[in-house]
Amino acid sequence: MAKKKSKSDISLICQECLTKKKTSHRNYRTTKTKGIQTQNLKLNLRKYCKFCQKTQSHKEGAVK
Repeated sequence: MAKKKSKSDISLICQECLTKKKTSHRNYRTTKTKGIQTQNLKLNLRKYCKFCQKTQSHKEGAVK
């Protein structure tokens, strides 16, 4: 019998674009383990946004 999937897919949304430009650019897609999901912790990373052309804070969002 196959194991259940222990990771889920999430996307990272640029917070600078979300607040100033009112658009949610989903620049990155990654996975998150189930253990972290049960603690209700949101992933927050500093990544490069090609729309802002700067390194900005990216927060976890749902995959579309």
